[in-house]
Order: sequence, then C-alpha cells, then structure tokens
Amino acid sequence: MYWEYIVYPAYLEANKGMFENGDVENGKLSGESAPDLVVIEPTRKGAEMRIDDIVRRCCDVLWDFAHTAMDA
Repeated sequence: MYWEYIVYPAYLEANKGMFENGDVENGKLSGESAPDLVVIEPTRKGAEMRIDDIVRRCCDVLWDFAHTAMDA
C-alpha cells in the first residue's frame, strides 16, 4: 500500500513535466524540462540491448559529458 498511495503518486507528480501531456506512463519525452536527458531503452524497435551494450552507452555518455565540461 505504501507504493500505491505514497511512492508512485509522488513519482508521477515529480516526473510529469518531462512528458508530453504529463503522461508519465505512455507519453513521449517532451525534451523541454531536461534537454540533455539521455534515455537508454533496452528494447527498441523489436531488438533488445544486451547489458554490456547498455553499460557501454552509459560510459560513452559520461565520457562525452566529462570532456565537454573540462573544455568549458
């Protein structure tokens, strides 16, 4: 009950601004509130990413961010 009445409603409220029409469950990211947000989708267009692909993608994003921040 804690999840249904406390955690999940707070999650929906906190994240609705990131999605079109505030639809956290089915909406697309609006890109307005978090323009640099990177979404890692393990299943996309019928193909699944392996865990090493996900980790590699995360590392690439972090690497690029660190180097961009150092150059600024």
